[in-house]
Amino acid sequence: MPPQTMGHPGRTGAAVLAVGAAMLIAAAGVAASETNATSGWSADSEPVVVGRSATSDVSVAAARDGSVVAVAWATLADTAGAVNVVTSVDGGAHFGSQVTLGSGLEDPAAFVLDDGTIVVAALSATDPIAPYWPVLYRSSDGGATFTPSSDLHATFGEQTSRETTPSVALSSDGTRIVVAWHAHSHHDGSHSASPVMATTSRDGGATWAAAAPIAPESCHCCAVSAFVLDDAEGVGFRAQVDVDAATDERDPAFVLTDASGTFGAVQEVHDDHWVMERSGCPASGPRFATDGTAVHAMWWTGAQDMPAWQTSRRGADGRFETPEALMLPDGDLSSLDPQHFSIAVGPGDHTWIMAADFPVGASGYQTRLWQAPAGSALELVPEASHPYVFARAGFDVAAVPGGAVIAFHGEDEILVQRIAG
Repeated sequence: MPPQTMGHPGRTGAAVLAVGAAMLIAAAGVAASETNATSGWSADSEPVVVGRSATSDVSVAAARDGSVVAVAWATLADTAGAVNVVTSVDGGAHFGSQVTLGSGLEDPAAFVLDDGTIVVAALSATDPIAPYWPVLYRSSDGGATFTPSSDLHATFGEQTSRETTPSVALSSDGTRIVVAWHAHSHHDGSHSASPVMATTSRDGGATWAAAAPIAPESCHCCAVSAFVLDDAEGVGFRAQVDVDAATDERDPAFVLTDASGTFGAVQEVHDDHWVMERSGCPASGPRFATDGTAVHAMWWTGAQDMPAWQTSRRGADGRFETPEALMLPDGDLSSLDPQHFSIAVGPGDHTWIMAADFPVGASGYQTRLWQAPAGSALELVPEASHPYVFARAGFDVAAVPGGAVIAFHGEDEILVQRIAG
């Protein structure tokens, strides 16, 4: 499995992005066995129910060869939640028994390492409004049992903002880990600048570098995105270029470590010229995904009065290429949702993106899937006809040879489906 990341959309007030939705895929005329003409992918299996939950922090990860698939999701209660995990050793065709990691956990992210070890990063907190921090759980027996391996409470202290979810990324061998978050005590609650903090481990989480600010000014309620390259650790975020209100730009940016593990200067992904006073709140930070060498970024922009998801690849010269706007089949971009999307990079630099839109007159969100280089439009996910409900990040995608594995929330079920493309 290429390096993967943990991270979910930024939280908007008390609603925490919770939404109800209904989607009938059959009405779109996309059968499970068809290949989408504009996207080039098709369903390779019927959806498999792997668990049940009324909430849906969902994460899916797959081994590099696609043989092992792990799915993690949160079940939230009034005061504390639990994280559940299921594992497949036959590429997602069948899953083993559900394992519950513990209480007081939420926002899971699953990883499958080269040696088959399964890692789940989950957030722990003492109460629903307290600062929270990641705890890493590991399984070396195919997901039958999990043991806590790293607890970053001491590293995080009381500096974690609950405005956005910390982001975790691992190298494919599990030795290098990077965790990034927004400092809690460095902003005044408005849309002001906040430092991006990070810590790294190069021994599998046994020891951690001292947490330090790696970017002095960023949009504090826009999610950060950690990623790991073969030769560096990285963090992406929405930078705050100018604190003057009239020219306060919030554009996607990133930082990388050098050989010593020290984070360098802020680098720009693309200059969208997103000015808060003119374009409003960006609503979400960029997401980064990598196979260890190639890096792809995805972000929402509305800076040019044209809402769009943008995606770009970092070239051999270290610069990101001219971004491509992801289109809906009918060309109408007004329904795009800026806060729900997921990106994965697989073998051969094959990129998969899941995203959501909210069509005018519809009763809820729709999930869409896009691939590169073969795809040209975001097509509806070919799911069976039943209500589709999610809250927060209700879907995720993992790249595998010859396609992808997607996980998503349907009614009170957690479902997994294999995609060919």
